[in-house]
Amino acid sequence: AMSLRCCCAGEGADTDEPGAAEKLASVVQTLGDKTDDTAAEVPLDLRAVALAACLQPIVVEVECTPNRKLGIAMDMTSDDRCFVKELKSEGLVPEWNASCPEDQVIQRFYRLVEVGDQRGKAKNMALDIQRCITEGAVLRMTFTRPYKFSASINKYVYPALGLESYVAHEDYLSGLVLSKSNCALNQHNDKASELETINKLSRILGVKKKGEEQFARLSGEEIVKRMNELPEMEIEVINWDQY
Repeated sequence: AMSLRCCCAGEGADTDEPGAAEKLASVVQTLGDKTDDTAAEVPLDLRAVALAACLQPIVVEVECTPNRKLGIAMDMTSDDRCFVKELKSEGLVPEWNASCPEDQVIQRFYRLVEVGDQRGKAKNMALDIQRCITEGAVLRMTFTRPYKFSASINKYVYPALGLESYVAHEDYLSGLVLSKSNCALNQHNDKASELETINKLSRILGVKKKGEEQFARLSGEEIVKRMNELPEMEIEVINWDQY
């Protein structure tokens, strides 16, 4: 038998960390102080709503039976970060998604931050999950949502894009290493808030020519190729580590 339970941070949670409201107020003030041109086009209240959702963890609690599958594939490119890479059709998490409230559904790119009450390395959390499943124990996982934003990049001042290395996935980029010298990506970072800074833990999901309505959905390698070709572009990025 398997039981599912959902709760949000603040409901029965004991923590000395600042609550979502306090974090939100702090970050919104930062957003108002320092932002790039693209971010400035997004109403602050809408961005605050998006951030508030990111700051509200989802706690998934399932009672396992031995040899059950978790039902998600994880991206562990960074050992200190663990993300949902793919949702399977069957398993503990898909069953959770089928029965939980809509705003508690675990989706792609959600970050796993805790297993039980312990934070840890991605590989250690994966081992803890497997242990719970093998032993038929209660598995408690805490996820946070990603923060998605659009970054405006141009090469008119610095012709070099500045992406020195990366990990190309089927439809996104991870493992980003930016040049330490002047480049287009660092030009964005110099003007961006911390929340919207592109860093090694960011994921780039898409790219479009300036003025195009939609982001092109391409393979990771095609994203890099198009970013290198375009003199001016917008890229779709997700972050987690700022909160």
